Amino acid sequence: MSDRSEESINQAEKYVFGFTHAELGAELLRNWGLPERLQIAVAHYRTPNQAPKYRKSAALVHVASALAANMEPGVKVNERFNEEQAGFDKGAWDILGLSLETIPTIVQDAWIQAFEILDVVKPSSLSIH
Repeated sequence: MSDRSEESINQAEKYVFGFTHAELGAELLRNWGLPERLQIAVAHYRTPNQAPKYRKSAALVHVASALAANMEPGVKVNERFNEEQAGFDKGAWDILGLSLETIPTIVQDAWIQAFEILDVVKPSSLSIH
């Protein structure tokens, strides 16, 4: 079984590319002239407690990324979303003042919003044949 921890992924990216995808994203945001808050949030989203400032922004990106990466149709939220399985940094939730018990509600709201957006973008995709 491969090691998919944050640290091992960062090490692999640095070894192969010389930088992590978070560093690349932050550099793109800097080149595009977007605010420093966004640059730092993206650069440190995998480890928000290590951000030199804007930790709350980094924690928001972390939580959103972890939720998005783990949302799968047909998977029971209570079985799938826990700190160990989903790769959540508990510190990120603490920074935001959230508890892990809010995950099912957040995921349910996200699915509803995703279907609402899909219905606007491509209405026929939700029809049953």
